[in-house]
Amino acid sequence: MNNIEWHDGDTQDDIEWLDFRASGDYYETLEVSRHASPEVIKRAYRVLVERYHPDKHPVERRSWAEEMTKRLNEAFSTLSDESKRKLYDERRAGNQV
Repeated sequence: MNNIEWHDGDTQDDIEWLDFRASGDYYETLEVSRHASPEVIKRAYRVLVERYHPDKHPVERRSWAEEMTKRLNEAFSTLSDESKRKLYDERRAGNQV
């Protein structure tokens, strides 16, 4: 007799984890528009850093969560500072030419 149980809810978390694509774009990392206000950036950061906090993930995903948290911190550090964000946007626009 097979004792394996299937749980749809459990698979979604794994799919999101496996489907994670590293992005070098800070706006994509924080899942916000490039026109987002500082308040929206701050809210998005708080939600995402809580979602990806390493303590909320099993041991086998902890290093992935730590990397994601580092990316979130780097993106927030840049986009939450007006002068850093302006410089980032200028460099980003230069790379799209």
